Amino acid sequence: MKRIFLVLSVFMFMFVCVACWGEETEEELTLYSSTSETNLQILLPEFEKATGIKVNYIYDSTGNIVTRIKNEAENPQADVVWLPEANILADTQYFENYVSSNNNLYEDAFKNTTGYATNVNYAIPVLIYNSNMVTNPITGYSSLLRPELKGKIAFGDATSSSSAYNHLENMILAMGEGANNDEKIESDEAWDFVEDFLNNLDKKIITSSNVTLTGVVNGEYAVGLSWDTKGYEAIKAKLEGDTAYANIEVVYMSEGVVAKNSSVAIIKGTKKLDLTKKFVDWMSSQEGQDVIGEKLDGAHPILATAKLADYKKSDTPLNYIPITTAWASSNKQNVLNRYTEVYQRIFA
Repeated sequence: MKRIFLVLSVFMFMFVCVACWGEETEEELTLYSSTSETNLQILLPEFEKATGIKVNYIYDSTGNIVTRIKNEAENPQADVVWLPEANILADTQYFENYVSSNNNLYEDAFKNTTGYATNVNYAIPVLIYNSNMVTNPITGYSSLLRPELKGKIAFGDATSSSSAYNHLENMILAMGEGANNDEKIESDEAWDFVEDFLNNLDKKIITSSNVTLTGVVNGEYAVGLSWDTKGYEAIKAKLEGDTAYANIEVVYMSEGVVAKNSSVAIIKGTKKLDLTKKFVDWMSSQEGQDVIGEKLDGAHPILATAKLADYKKSDTPLNYIPITTAWASSNKQNVLNRYTEVYQRIFA
């Protein structure tokens, strides 16, 4: 009898423990994101500290994540995404309709009006260069056509890399001619510049935008086209006395910059809808926005009242090129088609 009681006791203990472990995993989310992995490692523990909800993440390129979400539509393997707003709004059938409880805190231009994408930060394309490898400072896109830079420019595949595509879009609008964006992207001046730029790459395309900064730092490339996320990472390291970054400079293009919003959204079919709503709400809250502003390199919070790290504060006004997500989405395929024609002609 004692033996039977002992066996039953052990069985009940194991049952209770398994149940407890199961409850713990219910308090976890899986996030797909193409934002800086360093920033994910900083922000997600802050969310867990505030809510008790752990977030496991899978980091990949935007294109790969979008493909993955579509392939997993019948059996979602993640719960939330943090991606460029345009990629979420391009096909909303894969996302749940949810508007954050903080939506009314935002300026009208940043509010979630579609029901799917909650804007939480924006980023701006930049040029990162090694001053030891150039004769004169880099100031903008026009600098990239210098003969001395041939084969020494780090640029990704604009058909699959969001950072490369956004630089392409920025480049066309900055270097094109016309009374509006529609005229600029069709102008000969824009595409003549793109062709000259691609020729100066000397048939070299980097396979991952993650190597842009490291390639410039180690001298493999003289200049790289990236986001200010990586730019701020370099500036911060330089200010902290890291000698590897002593010769690294970061500039916004003098011809103009196109800021891009990034958003969080809930993947359709998640079994953890309540937890995902808490994630979206926290990311768009004052607390979440303060974390983005103070602790994340190169991520600019959307909320106007968010706190900012000192190195993010600038007295230099930027030359912003106005653009809407709807316009960018509707013109993207046309831009890619034109780009592919030029690319194949040069790289063939």
